[in-house]
Amino acid sequence: MLFLLLYALFHWAYQSLRGSSWDDAFIHQFTARPAAWLLELLDPGQGVKAVGYRLIWPGGGLALRAGCDGFEVM
Repeated sequence: MLFLLLYALFHWAYQSLRGSSWDDAFIHQFTARPAAWLLELLDPGQGVKAVGYRLIWPGGGLALRAGCDGFEVM
C-alpha cells in the first residue's frame, strides 16, 4: 500500500510539471547532458554530444522524450 501511495504522489508531481520550464530543464540538463557524458566516458571515440533533448554523434542520434512513466505497467 505504501508503494502505491508513493507512486501516486510521484506520478501526480510529474504530471503537474509536464510542459513547464522545469520539464524542459529536466530533459535537457538532468537527462541528456549526463547521458552524453556517460557515453563519452564509456566509449570516448564516439563523439556523443547533447544538443537540447537529443544525443548526437557522427552517423546517428537519439531523441530523449518525456512520457515513458511506467504507469501502464501498474
